[in-house]
Amino acid sequence: MKHMTANPNAADRILTTSKRAAGRGTAQQLMRRPAVAHLRDTLTRYGQRLGNQFAAAITYFLVLALVPILMFAFSALGFFLEIVRPDLMTAATEQISAMGGSAAVVDMLQQFLSGWRGVGIVAIISALYTAQGFIGNLKDAVRSQLSDDGVQKDEDGFVPRVVNNTITLLVILVGAGLAVSLSIVSTSLRSVIVAWLELPGWMDPVFQLVPIVVMAATFWLLLFLVFTLLPSAPIPVGTKRKGSLVGAIVLAIIVQFATILIDMFSGSPSAALFGPVIAIMLSLNIVARIILMVAAWMGTAGDDSMFHTVATAPAPADDPRIGPAEDRPTETIGALITASALIGLTLIGFNRYQSRTDSASGRR
Repeated sequence: MKHMTANPNAADRILTTSKRAAGRGTAQQLMRRPAVAHLRDTLTRYGQRLGNQFAAAITYFLVLALVPILMFAFSALGFFLEIVRPDLMTAATEQISAMGGSAAVVDMLQQFLSGWRGVGIVAIISALYTAQGFIGNLKDAVRSQLSDDGVQKDEDGFVPRVVNNTITLLVILVGAGLAVSLSIVSTSLRSVIVAWLELPGWMDPVFQLVPIVVMAATFWLLLFLVFTLLPSAPIPVGTKRKGSLVGAIVLAIIVQFATILIDMFSGSPSAALFGPVIAIMLSLNIVARIILMVAAWMGTAGDDSMFHTVATAPAPADDPRIGPAEDRPTETIGALITASALIGLTLIGFNRYQSRTDSASGRR
């Protein structure tokens, strides 16, 4: 009787063991798939080559570059109002005064417009300094993700490095300006085209995808240029084209998300001061991480399609600062999930605070 009652338990244990073995086999088969293995190698290289640290440095210099960019924008506006259309200077100063700021702020803005020459010179010098830090870190980061020899440093001389960084910055600025301009033009022409062609009203939401597609195309061209100028050795065209396309699609989605995030922050008076700045910094950091992730994808890819080959990077030397290679993808994904959770909690907190403020105002 004992033997007969033990058989079901033994059968259950055998069945459970078989299921576990089958599950492990399925997971191993999934991890051996070329696309999944390539993604795993990408995350591993991104972590080993200090991707997050480089992204933080790039974000810092990008935020630092906002000051000379704003100064140069005021200088260009002052040049336009004084040289090209001097008749609009009075209207511009009146518009600044009508903004409702303090007298000191209004006087400072008016001085920026009238002294556009000095402001422009200071902006150019400041931009050259920040450009060296931005392009230098971006170049080192991209080359480190692409190379099989670990973290790379720019070994060019001072003058060639400054010239190359400046040219690269100008190309990136032109590409970014083209992307923004095409997005604005395509957005403004959307309703005009629908009305001109006398299309039904339901076509207008369909045309909302046009600016996103145009932006993704310009981002693809921009990333293609970046991965042509920055690497020390040429990347295979097929790999560069595919990686730039994936990065461009993700960047276009990030831009739309940043726009929504800024609108959500701007809707709360308590978050209107720092909310847009936080959203911009977060978006810049995510953009830097995406660029480096694409570079890591290219560095672990071969000439063939990612679904047919898996390039394996050489095993790195043991470094206690880096830790086990198999732990880095998990840490990277965990950091992204944590950041997303913090963003969500922040938005929920701001919305609750705004609701309480509105309720208190209504009771008063």
